[in-house]
Amino acid sequence: MRKIIIGAIFIACVAILSTVVNAANLGVALSTGNTTPKPGDTVTVNVNVSGLSGVTNGINVLMFTLQYDKNVFETVAATDMAPQGGWSAPSYNPATGQLETDNASFMTTDGNVMTITLKVKAGIADTAGDISITGISASNGDGDIAASDNSLTITVKNAASSTNTNNTNTNTNTQNPPTDNDTNANVITDVITGTNNNNTNNANTNTNNKTSNTAKNNVTALPYTGIGSIIYILIAVIGVAGFITYIRYKGLKIE
Repeated sequence: MRKIIIGAIFIACVAILSTVVNAANLGVALSTGNTTPKPGDTVTVNVNVSGLSGVTNGINVLMFTLQYDKNVFETVAATDMAPQGGWSAPSYNPATGQLETDNASFMTTDGNVMTITLKVKAGIADTAGDISITGISASNGDGDIAASDNSLTITVKNAASSTNTNNTNTNTNTQNPPTDNDTNANVITDVITGTNNNNTNNANTNTNNKTSNTAKNNVTALPYTGIGSIIYILIAVIGVAGFITYIRYKGLKIE
């Protein structure tokens, strides 16, 4: 009886080992080119398989459970999944997240099995959401092959925050207070106080200059006119006197 029990345990161990073939060599990972989307954007996630060079025959069946942050992403449907490289459209249960796909031939080269498109919800604030696959299992025709869980973190950037960051106004210009020696400062002060000292001073100066020039012109004009007349009179008197003297001189000489 004891031998039978030991034999059954041995057979069970062999069966378990035969169902997990090359588990350490298989890797299934998620990747995306957009890890910082904005609200309303879509994120395309690739499901990549690696380590197939160490798996006998390769794989032709892949199963896993898809999990994602439902506060960040809208509900994923089977139509959001696109098979790649000869893999079939996956069967997907939105309630449990369980997914399964198969291939008519064995996949022996590392590559992409499918893409999953997730849409970021609109109107959410800056936050992060995870996408993960768990319970990963593949088959090579001889048995099941397990792989480690894998996840991907998506950081949602609010559209308004991104715009403000890119268009930050860094204008630091300041207006220096006016100084006593600054002519422009005096003008600014005059405008603010309603009194233009410069204009007042200029007006007074112009008025004084005008009055002075007028007085000077008047003083100069009057004397100049009088002197001219006196000179003409003196010339006439001298001429007449000279003429009379000449006549008398001739008269005396004739006698």
